Amino acid sequence: MKNLPSDVKAIHKFGEYAADENKELHESAIIYINNNAYLITIMTKGHDFSKLSDLMGHLSKMIYDYMNTSA
Repeated sequence: MKNLPSDVKAIHKFGEYAADENKELHESAIIYINNNAYLITIMTKGHDFSKLSDLMGHLSKMIYDYMNTSA
């Protein structure tokens, strides 16, 4: 997942869809922190894959930081 530390263990799958100017970008992942794991799914919709990817990266980093402090 974008914006996470390079040593984070994760299993993920993404999908994208585009029709005319409407685009969707989705990703699900299992993220491992120490001996714990969490599941995250982010689904986005907009007009620019780059902006959707940046948003997904920002959200996944926010959630990782929260989970890492509470783990």
